[in-house]
Amino acid sequence: MKVNIANHEYTIQWEGLYYFALSDYPNISDWELRKLVCVFQYEKSNGRESPIICSDDSIMSAVNNALAHPETVLQAQKPAKITEMHCL
Repeated sequence: MKVNIANHEYTIQWEGLYYFALSDYPNISDWELRKLVCVFQYEKSNGRESPIICSDDSIMSAVNNALAHPETVLQAQKPAKITEMHCL
């Protein structure tokens, strides 16, 4: 599954793409990084690669750092208010 991180209106998985919306684009929170790390760990544990599509170098740097050092974000606490939208 490809992961597309951009200024989407909401997060949705559709036809092999995971459109990942950030609550404060282009800023990515530790909570959002934690969610992404969990997605990548799940996909990897099932033998799947997950290419990332993202045009923002700052976001890509944060994501790559979190993937290389997941312990830095896996303890991130859920925010009091979830502001990004999800479409099921």
